[in-house]
Amino acid sequence: MMRLQYGIALLAALLVCNPVASYAKGYNARKQFSSSNPDASWAYGYGTTGSSFTPYTNYTASMNGVPGLEFWNISGDEISDVPYLGINATGATYVLDGALVYPTNIVIDHPGPTVDSILQWTAPAAGTYKFTGLYEILDPTPTGIAALIFDGGTNITTTAFNGGTGVLTGPGANPTKGKPGGKEKFSFQLTVVKGEVISFGLNNDGDYYNDSTGLSVIIKPAP
Repeated sequence: MMRLQYGIALLAALLVCNPVASYAKGYNARKQFSSSNPDASWAYGYGTTGSSFTPYTNYTASMNGVPGLEFWNISGDEISDVPYLGINATGATYVLDGALVYPTNIVIDHPGPTVDSILQWTAPAAGTYKFTGLYEILDPTPTGIAALIFDGGTNITTTAFNGGTGVLTGPGANPTKGKPGGKEKFSFQLTVVKGEVISFGLNNDGDYYNDSTGLSVIIKPAP
């Protein structure tokens, strides 16, 4: 029994000290969303996707006073304090202010008036990885967003969206039914070196109002 307990304790210690081992089966931006920034391979920030990145410094576990709406932003605890990245950890789809649809299975994203909101993933080891995910509209009256995906400073958006533009203008979300609106999926594979940064940006496409967007990113070692 003592050997078993020692073995379990040693494994736990190794996983804490070696995040690469703890994430060996893959990465999920929603499931691994953290109150630390950066945390393991994920970082949350803003700037110009592919050329500048500043980490968010303000974290709240109760955006708009709602426990479970966990958000990173520059400052403030209101949904109007954009840009931001967050999640709905309340346990059920939440409709904020009777309008914004927040599912539980995605990262909630919003650009600022002059900057992109950016989710970054840093490769923990060299290898080939498969990236899948989507951007989807969470506002009932969207003004349009532009999804941006960069490998370092190289724009791979068109490739990632398999020829699509990554620009979403509608349809809007349906608050009555608790359903997101229009979406566009991405899927691509990259061979990277350790420390290579992949950025998932959200640009306001000219108007940052009503730009609440869902973002899903799942990364797995390629077979």
